[in-house]
Amino acid sequence: MREALLLLLRAGLGENIDTSLPDMTSSGWQSVLKLAASQNVLPIVYDGFKRYHEKFGSDCSKETKLSLFSASQQADKIYSSHLNAIQSLTKFFSEHGIRTMVLKGYALSLCYPNPCRRLCGDIDIYQFGDYKKADELVESYIGKSIDRTHHHHTVYVWQGITVENHYDFVNVHAHKSSARLERQFKQLAADSSECVGDVYLPSPNLHALFLLRHTGAHFAGESITLRHLLDWLLFCKKYGEEVDWEYIERCAKESGCDTFMRCLQSCCDRLMGRPYENIPLAERMWNDILQPEFDEAAPRNWRRIPFKARRWWHNRWKHRMVYSETLIGQLLTLTYSHIRRPKC
Repeated sequence: MREALLLLLRAGLGENIDTSLPDMTSSGWQSVLKLAASQNVLPIVYDGFKRYHEKFGSDCSKETKLSLFSASQQADKIYSSHLNAIQSLTKFFSEHGIRTMVLKGYALSLCYPNPCRRLCGDIDIYQFGDYKKADELVESYIGKSIDRTHHHHTVYVWQGITVENHYDFVNVHAHKSSARLERQFKQLAADSSECVGDVYLPSPNLHALFLLRHTGAHFAGESITLRHLLDWLLFCKKYGEEVDWEYIERCAKESGCDTFMRCLQSCCDRLMGRPYENIPLAERMWNDILQPEFDEAAPRNWRRIPFKARRWWHNRWKHRMVYSETLIGQLLTLTYSHIRRPKC
């Protein structure tokens, strides 16, 4: 099942395909689709299946084909809605003299062979220090108060899509190393001038460092998926020659995520079927991506607090890979951070 998924992903990304897919029963295909959906890569699997079908005549049940096609169509629809919202939002701010950088989802989608295949969630933006003015404009325009209860961004809804307006790139209250990195992010943002219409994009160095830290934070806090690996892989493929890797590696070492960076690259190479650095932690990371060690569902009531404590304790091996602080230091800082903003 895993190997079939990896073959389909590689084909969906345009890699050469030399052998046919392994024979799979209908239940086997359903297992592949279920895993692909949990890894947020189902639309890419559709593209991969089309290529295998054209070259080798690989086939599956009508039900499976319909599921793949539906996932592809849904991804196209969601991406189109996000793109329209982004263009409308950035144009609105541009008319008021505010620059808007779009992070993560949309910016990363431009690295994919087919941008629509990069599933989108929220719209994450950064406004070069003008977030207060921008938030006030939005409140006046939509006639509603925006959510200011989060640590490093405000939240509102624009054309039915949640927007996170970042005044800091990362949560500087959760880890001291993040506060040091934030200064680097702000300096790098000042050099980000590439535009697509009214949309500013992160510079390659900013994008690399932010993506590394953001992915690491997801990994340590909860888990990551194959889509996170593809984000890093395809970003490096498109912008790798423009990135100052000595600078990125130095920042990674100073903030404690240099081990995570090595393991991330190892997992990316493994995903693409290339020779990869054999690191014990990377092996554990790879297995955790495909089947998380800690898989409890988060409760919504008072049980959320002991749940977070259990998750943090189980994921302490991940925290050591991502942050420079000691575990005790992290626990104290995170506890204080939670007291300040209980919803975060």
